[in-house]
Parts: sequence; structure tokens; C-alpha cells
Amino acid sequence: MTIPAIDPDPGPSPGHRPAPLTCATKDGRPYTRFPDIEARISEALAQPMARWPELEATRCGKRWPPEMLVHLVRCAQHADQRVFGALMHTLLMQTERIIADWAKGYDATTLDEIASAVTIDVVELIMAETPTRASEYLEIAFTMRVKQMTLKAVAQRKDHPKRGAFQSTFVDETDENVSLVETLEDKVALDPLQTLIEQGRSDPIRTLLKAVTDKRHRVAFILHELRGWPYTSPDPSIPTLCARFRPVGERQIRNWIIKAKTQMRAAYGELQ
Repeated sequence: MTIPAIDPDPGPSPGHRPAPLTCATKDGRPYTRFPDIEARISEALAQPMARWPELEATRCGKRWPPEMLVHLVRCAQHADQRVFGALMHTLLMQTERIIADWAKGYDATTLDEIASAVTIDVVELIMAETPTRASEYLEIAFTMRVKQMTLKAVAQRKDHPKRGAFQSTFVDETDENVSLVETLEDKVALDPLQTLIEQGRSDPIRTLLKAVTDKRHRVAFILHELRGWPYTSPDPSIPTLCARFRPVGERQIRNWIIKAKTQMRAAYGELQ
């Protein structure tokens, strides 16, 4: 009797392979992921979803590529909020580094403005319920797509760089420019969103911030994105988001900020 040859590396079973992309190029060629990305996604799908953040964090410096993270974030979006929040945070950290690489030369305020605009666009594409060419392209060439989006945002500010909407200023009685953010109470005794709305005048950011329906999400977004509050800190003298929203945990607060950015992106679309 002939013994069949055994494949030493049969690869993942069909049940562990990611669903194929659904869109195509302008000339009709179907979108396909690169083979190495497809293989790594399959490896992750073969593991319990609850372990994905742990597996990503223990790669000994070799982090999961963003194209892989996009797919896994989409898988977890409606299945496990803890995993969704953890992987989305990792993906957004990679996104911020790409933006910083292609928006050099601007002051910190304008860079923040560019980063906020591009990040909101990226989150919108990642969480799109109906796949589009733009949303699926993130699973093929994430870095290139974010680079293109960043350069577009930079081009809009090349000739007339301006201070970011989040860092609007006014002239106080001493004739000095003062950041609106600097006028907020450290303990957030007042609603910082309302303060920005009252002092920001016609800034479009007012409409975007109003679109965040949950006050906790708005405050978390403002404190983290505008004031630079960390989630946690070993220094008890430094204000943190976890201390401000105790007993809510860090991952839930990250989810709040993601939801705030998503609602702002939807409002931005309605303004166009």
C-alpha cells in the first residue's frame, strides 16, 4: 500500500482564512491582500479572538502590520469590544507615526490639526459597514494610503498654514495670545466642550464636538487630544483619564475616544 506524502506545512485550514476582499481596481482586477499578510491574518484567526491583544503585544518587537490589524479590528468590531479597543489603539498609534513622518516642518498645533483630520478619516474607513475601494485598500497598502491622505491634508495647508482648530487663540486683556485650551479648569469643573464652543466663535470644530452625543466621550476626547492627559501615570501629581473617570478602565476610555472621533467624522461629512 502506498503511503501518501505528508505536507510538512499544510497551512491554515479554509475556515481560518480571511474572507476575500470584494472590490476591484478600475480595470477590473479584484483586490487581493499580499500573501504574507493573508498568511499572518490566517494565523491569528486560528487563535481565540480574546488572545489577539496578548499575541500582538508579545511579538518581541515585531509588531503586527497595519494591514493585518485593520482586518482583525473589523472582525472584533461587533464581537468583542475589549479586543476591538486594544487593537484599534495599536493601529492608531501606527497611524500617528505615519502621519508624523509625512507632515514634518509644521508647528505642533498644525501637526495636531493634520493628525486629527487624517485619523478621523482613517477610523471612518476602518469602521465602514459597507466595503468600498478606499476602505478595503487599507488591507492592501495601509501605509501608502495614510501617506496619501496626510499629503493631501498637508497640501491644503502649504500656502497658508494655520493654527489648529483645537488650539484656537484669543487676545486677552494683556494683548497676548492665549490658547483656549489653557483656559480650561484643571479639574474640569466646567464642561470643556461648552467653553470651547463659547470662545471658539464660528470655528467648525464647534459643530464636530457637538456631534459627540455622550458627554463623557466628549470630555475624554478633549482632555486626551487637546490637553494631552495620559490614560495613566506613575506620578500621582499628573492628572490622568483613568483617575478622572474612575472606576472606568483604560480600554473603555479608549473606546469612548474612538467613538467620539467616529461621530465627529460623520458630522464632518454632513458639513461638506
